[in-house]
Amino acid sequence: TYYFMASGWLTGSTYRDDIRKVNIASTGAGSDWGDVTSGGAYHGSGASSKVRGFIFGGNKGSNTNDIDYVSLTSASNSADWGDLQSAKQAMAGASSNDGAKA
Repeated sequence: TYYFMASGWLTGSTYRDDIRKVNIASTGAGSDWGDVTSGGAYHGSGASSKVRGFIFGGNKGSNTNDIDYVSLTSASNSADWGDLQSAKQAMAGASSNDGAKA
């Protein structure tokens, strides 16, 4: 079983733009999966199905309205999906484990 994490804040105005895949059964930092095309942010939100993950909103000096998606079946960079109606951060996310497709 794995989880994915994307983006984050490092220091000052420097933000992580990487996507990492982490094996829950082991310790460690996980492996590089790709990069977030929107440039990364902190307090972003996520949602997923078994095959696709979404990264949306966040803050990189100010709130963002970015929506990116990434394949969870093969390593890749995210791609632009569109924009939120307004710039937000720290929203709720959801996941599906019943075969539904995001």
